[in-house]
Amino acid sequence: LVESLGRYSAVLHAMPGRDRNALFDQIAMVSVAETAEKSHEAITPRDVVPLVVDLCLRPHQVALAQPGALTRLYDPAFGTGGFLVEAARKLKVYSPSAMLSVYGHEVLTRTAAMGRGNLLVSALLGKFDKFQLNGQSSLGENGGTLPAAHYVMCNPPYGDKWTDDRLAVQAQQGGRFRALPAISDGQMLFMQQAVDRLKTS
Repeated sequence: LVESLGRYSAVLHAMPGRDRNALFDQIAMVSVAETAEKSHEAITPRDVVPLVVDLCLRPHQVALAQPGALTRLYDPAFGTGGFLVEAARKLKVYSPSAMLSVYGHEVLTRTAAMGRGNLLVSALLGKFDKFQLNGQSSLGENGGTLPAAHYVMCNPPYGDKWTDDRLAVQAQQGGRFRALPAISDGQMLFMQQAVDRLKTS
């Protein structure tokens, strides 16, 4: 695949960032569809992502349009990076000089690599922007180490057990995780993780 795309590098460089992301998403969707074994390997439908991003950001458009506005984004299960890329694009439309910090966790190493690639090919991040997309579970012991975010957007895995993160989760009961759900109800832990990472001031 890389060799095939390399033959069309000039065409890819000439494509608008949104078109490159659409192509990347299509390739990722085919790849995931061919190898998916768990529900959390599904990709959020592309038409859903702009809607969620718009609902989150549009009410604050005036403040976000200020020159040099700093915005931190976080996705606790970033997958192929759809929410983060779309939110970054929207924020750069509001204010081209916006300073972005993009953070996320993704437990699947292969998918995490796709998410990083998606963000990079979008060409949205400038020299003053930051990103840290970790290839690890956001429920694990390092899930609370990233900076708090202004916006958290995610489509967490539903129906997944949190057995692999049991010890880390139990160790943080009463902290990041106020209440522990049934072992098969991992999505509730992702929601608590999202709330914990939200900047409150």
